[in-house]
Amino acid sequence: MGYDAHQALADAPLSVSAYKLFHKMSALQNRKDHGLVRVESQAKFAEQCGMSQPSVSRGLRQLAENGFIYPDGRDWRIRADFLFNGNGTAQTQAVRNIPEDVPDPYAANRSADLTVIKGGDDSA
Repeated sequence: MGYDAHQALADAPLSVSAYKLFHKMSALQNRKDHGLVRVESQAKFAEQCGMSQPSVSRGLRQLAENGFIYPDGRDWRIRADFLFNGNGTAQTQAVRNIPEDVPDPYAANRSADLTVIKGGDDSA
């Protein structure tokens, strides 16, 4: 996780439970399918994380609302730029696979005069 990712996580309006859950999810994520966190049920997931089910539910909601995780079927996926995905090519591809509708966790740290233009050519 780079400096910007650490800064976004530190500046996010997350509860202590959400921070704890994010770190637990980072440890539980599937190493072969980077960032994927399998969730059989929220109750079992809470048990795995050593947290109450309501704390997990609130934490998941906060993390998703702030763009750190997003749903992947019935499972969750940690945003690729918050994990190391093997090498430069794999990391770039993983970041490109983040759905467009996932909130931007870096928005609070961007300058107000910065405009993001979609569809640009990154190859230059």
